[in-house]
Amino acid sequence: MRSIQTAASQVLPHSRRRPGTTALRLALASMAAAGVLAAPAMAADADRWDWDYDGLYLGLGVNGTSLQTSDSFSSSLPTRLPSVNFGPDPSGNFEDFPVGGQAYIGWMFNRYLGLEGRYSGTADGESDINFVDGGTGAKTNIGDVKTSIDGWTAYGVANWPVAQRWDLFGKAGYTWQNADVKVNVDGGEGSGSGSFSDSESDNGFAAAIGARWRFAHHWAATLEGEYLDVNFEDALDEPWRASLNVEYWFGGHEIAPPPPPPARVVAAPPPPPPPAAPKDSDGDGVLDGTDQCPETPRGDRVGPAGCSCDVSRQLTFKTDSAELSDADKLVLDEMAENLTRLKFISGTIEGYTDSTGTDAYNLGLSERRAKSAADYLATKGIASDRMQVVGRGESDPVGDNKTAEGRAQNRRVVAKRTDCDK
Repeated sequence: MRSIQTAASQVLPHSRRRPGTTALRLALASMAAAGVLAAPAMAADADRWDWDYDGLYLGLGVNGTSLQTSDSFSSSLPTRLPSVNFGPDPSGNFEDFPVGGQAYIGWMFNRYLGLEGRYSGTADGESDINFVDGGTGAKTNIGDVKTSIDGWTAYGVANWPVAQRWDLFGKAGYTWQNADVKVNVDGGEGSGSGSFSDSESDNGFAAAIGARWRFAHHWAATLEGEYLDVNFEDALDEPWRASLNVEYWFGGHEIAPPPPPPARVVAAPPPPPPPAAPKDSDGDGVLDGTDQCPETPRGDRVGPAGCSCDVSRQLTFKTDSAELSDADKLVLDEMAENLTRLKFISGTIEGYTDSTGTDAYNLGLSERRAKSAADYLATKGIASDRMQVVGRGESDPVGDNKTAEGRAQNRRVVAKRTDCDK
């Protein structure tokens, strides 16, 4: 509380806070308070809220208002109270922070923009008037000054939701305020006595910033700083105030929880490709997987393993001879190799002659020719029971025995496969 100081020969010095400095301090203090209030909510990630607010709301709160007298008020004291000795150089400042109250009503068009109207007032702020002895500096109370303001303000509201329960907001608008000043000097120290009252109104710009905490469904609390650009020429400079309020929101609706994410549809794996059609590369009716003779000529009759049934090999001999030629041995080598690999094959080795000689001789000769082929195969590891030796003599000629060429064709050994017929 600051005092209006008066003295017969001395006036105590007083400092003043100018309106611009006051507004800056208000803005900085309110922003800091809003940050402190909002920080816990922004840090509490688990704090969930289920309501969105718009529509009508009511507020009620307590405030503290900074009031200080103007220079013109101090200089007017001797004129207004001529019976009081204020000294040769009357001056003095009044500043107090009286508590008051306010009520307001608002409408939010959505979460961000709205309008508000409020009435606010203060109790009397009070300061002593002291007479200061010029010689000793002793102070004597000779009276007091009481001040108060009240009035209406209309605001446009801008709201910023910063967390699930927290908003920051700013307001700007127009205000009309009335200031009452009461001065009373009751005498003492030869100063005289007197009193007067003054009432003055002004209007101008108003602004506020603050933070809101929604602590329950429909209920909220706000911390707010407000600046009123009204200057009462003969009483008070521009006031500012801080307030703590409780609000009730009539609107609001429960926000539907976000739909659960669609169930992830896991596509059924594509069906396995159909097994490849079994191949029969040589077209003999036996699939490649079991075909042990994959290059059988088309059209050949084959056995279960896919090998030709009607295959035969033929050897030729000189007249009256059962000796194998080198060419015959090459043919038998190939046969031995195949018979070693295809152990399921069995057959006959049949010997033949031309018509030279008697039938009995030729029958024996044909058998010796067949046996010489079988014996050679035995040297290559082919068991004798796989190939039956048969002598056919001069039967079943394939050439004309009347010609040398025909007789050469008839002097032969033929190896045939016979297991397919079993």
